Amino acid sequence: MKHVVKRPKFDRDVLLAFISDTHGGIHDDPACRVAASVCEAAGVDAIYGVGDILDCGVSSRHPSKAKKSAIDWGTQKKERDSFDWFLKWMATRPGSIYVLGNHEAWLANAIEEDPKFCHMDFAEVMRIPSGIEVLPQYSRIRIGSLVMEHGDAIFPKSGGGANPAYRLLDLFPDQSTIIGHLHHADSSFRTTYGEDEVPRFRRGEVNGHLSDIEKHIDYAGRQPGKAGWQQRFILVRIWHFAGKPRFTIMPVDIWRDPKNRPTAEWEGRVIQ
Repeated sequence: MKHVVKRPKFDRDVLLAFISDTHGGIHDDPACRVAASVCEAAGVDAIYGVGDILDCGVSSRHPSKAKKSAIDWGTQKKERDSFDWFLKWMATRPGSIYVLGNHEAWLANAIEEDPKFCHMDFAEVMRIPSGIEVLPQYSRIRIGSLVMEHGDAIFPKSGGGANPAYRLLDLFPDQSTIIGHLHHADSSFRTTYGEDEVPRFRRGEVNGHLSDIEKHIDYAGRQPGKAGWQQRFILVRIWHFAGKPRFTIMPVDIWRDPKNRPTAEWEGRVIQ
């Protein structure tokens, strides 16, 4: 299936949440709840779950998880149900979007090939609430010169190499790009000039993750990549000027207090 370019239209200013790599089922539940609480405090209008929202481990290609002959449906159901609260929370915001990442795509492909599912699709099998629009793997969300996608089409091996945010600017110099997939945070900035000599600010942004690091050790190692792992999500304010959408990108870091509890700050309020 070819990727979809989704172009949301807004008749007012809105606040969006870009959340990726929760890996529901092996998610860090306290960190996910902190993220949801920040979004509630901020008054988020829509949630964009951009890839690997569910881990779909039973159909994973990772050797220690792979079950290539068939889907272990009991395990998959348990994994999905443990993250039911998050999916229902997404559905409380009209216009929320779920983009399938590489993990969901493994399961989506297995569902398509398994006759017992009678031509059902991922959203039906995994009971994604009807208020959430589900887009296939490699889909992009474009709002003006801002593009949001999972990132597996750009970095298939999920390592990203050195300075992946800078590489985003090299690959896509005429847009600002937000991706997930790499499980660590990275930012880069650049000003470009068109034929009119007007400066245009561009940004490459790599989101963090909200999964449980310990449950990833079996296939990702204790410190995946040189940058390690960071937990965060990104708020995006869409506003309008001269009839065109503009945007402000606001990463929200999730830290750990002395008792190792996930902690975030929003407008002077500490949220745990």
